[in-house]
Amino acid sequence: MTFRRGTGFLGGMTVGGLLVVAGIALGGAGGKPPADTADVLRARSLEIVDEVGTVRLVVGTNERGGTMSVRDRLGRTVLLLGAVEHGGMLVATNTKGRQAALMAGATAAGGAVQLFDPAGRRGVDLMVGGLGGELGLRSVGAPGPGTDVEKQKPALHLRVDENRTGSVTGHDGRGAPRFNLGADAGGGGVIETYRGSGGRALVALSSTVGGHGQVKTTAPNGQTMVIMTATARDEGQVYTYDANGTPLVALASRASGPSLRVFNALGTPAVTIESDTEGNGTVSVWKPDGAGRSLEP
Repeated sequence: MTFRRGTGFLGGMTVGGLLVVAGIALGGAGGKPPADTADVLRARSLEIVDEVGTVRLVVGTNERGGTMSVRDRLGRTVLLLGAVEHGGMLVATNTKGRQAALMAGATAAGGAVQLFDPAGRRGVDLMVGGLGGELGLRSVGAPGPGTDVEKQKPALHLRVDENRTGSVTGHDGRGAPRFNLGADAGGGGVIETYRGSGGRALVALSSTVGGHGQVKTTAPNGQTMVIMTATARDEGQVYTYDANGTPLVALASRASGPSLRVFNALGTPAVTIESDTEGNGTVSVWKPDGAGRSLEP
């Protein structure tokens, strides 16, 4: 959700909304009012000035409803209140940079707050999204050439994801993901790190269908390099691959016991070290055509 600081809204804030000022200027006065006090005051706009004539408060209306502009001793607007499409909006202005410092208002999904630096650059987004709360922390540094600031992803994004769990994602200056903390569809935790270009995962810590932990690393082309996981029988396994996906080493488990396999460039086993059902060790060497020999006790 993005607030637009257009002249339509700011201009409308200087014209209208009697009900708000009635609560501020007249409300809270105790005791019986004087006989000459009017029960109802009607006007299209109202200006409150100080002893030298500087306008300090303007109340009126815009096309959506009531508005109010609160000004400092120099007549500079410091607070705007008004009706917008989905409800009310508040804008607090920084007199140093003459820019909005805070915007808060109602949206179609609920409420939203945005914070800005003195130059008017948005630094914080706090809102209710379609799945729940969202918090975005943005870099206020100079954007890259051709960057659409309104569409730029936050440097740190906290949200409720599609699995209805908390998620934290970090982005670089180009909007590419650098890391993500979240959960998978099965409810297991997930930690992923990415390279900036292309957004491919470098390292992923997750869980298997059976609920075991899993670590996976990938090459620049997205090919898996190392997998550390476990079988349904709670047996640890490690697999390594080259950049083309050819297996290099496999440390796994079989019904008869653990197994270590070293593969050749074709992806077929060259050396195997295993144990049999009786607990005896076996070392075997193989040719690419499948011929080989074994050393047994």
